[in-house]
Amino acid sequence: MKKIFLLIALFMGYELCANTFFERPKYKLYDKSEGLNNNTVSGIFQDRDGFLWLGTDIGLTRSDGVNFRHYPFGDKGGSLISDIHQLNDSLLWCWSNNYTTPVCFNICEGKTLELKGLGLDLMQSLYDFCMVDGKLYAISNSRMLHISMVDDASSLLLGHEELPVGVSVERAFSDSNSLYLLSGNEILVYSPKTGVKERISSHNLGLENLQGVRNLRLFGNYMILYGPEMMPVCYDIKNSRAKFLDTADPIIDIQQ
Repeated sequence: MKKIFLLIALFMGYELCANTFFERPKYKLYDKSEGLNNNTVSGIFQDRDGFLWLGTDIGLTRSDGVNFRHYPFGDKGGSLISDIHQLNDSLLWCWSNNYTTPVCFNICEGKTLELKGLGLDLMQSLYDFCMVDGKLYAISNSRMLHISMVDDASSLLLGHEELPVGVSVERAFSDSNSLYLLSGNEILVYSPKTGVKERISSHNLGLENLQGVRNLRLFGNYMILYGPEMMPVCYDIKNSRAKFLDTADPIIDIQQ
């Protein structure tokens, strides 16, 4: 597999003024010679204490900015961890397309927890995990589920409840307050707390459909949609306007 080097942006010396843009960030390359256990990094997440957690095809790696500490998932088989979420101060939720089920990792004890309460068929059907207001959500068979959990130190007891979103869900993304659910040719913005729904059509985004969307990110009032075979789209949520970006780096275009 082609080596993928981890790029960690070190944002230094940013100065704002009325007639200038942000300075370009400075980067440093990290690979196995710098302490990584693998040159292939498929997921990155910063926890509440500021540590970076890197997903690889071996397991998790924690970085404090200087040193790396590795936590291999030897019993889970080789697989790229592409999705990492923090459930609470001590638990990380990890997911990969190739795992039989998600993995819950205890940061304090440095080990995985056994997952109980959900049948194997349901566990294997879950994907696109999202965190909103400290709660975990996921898609299963076109339904959006809230995944409840009780931690008893050695295992995690899970439950589930279907959300009344009223649509068949294909992909799911989130920010701290809302779920962004791709369904057909529209995005349903749903608040689990209030039940309020808003719809954004693919036409408003300047797209014929949403089939090429593989990722969605929120930057303030801007929504960025992108995929390997589509030009990134920046949608101004406040003013309901869309713009195709001139580069695959959305941060540069938003500054302009």
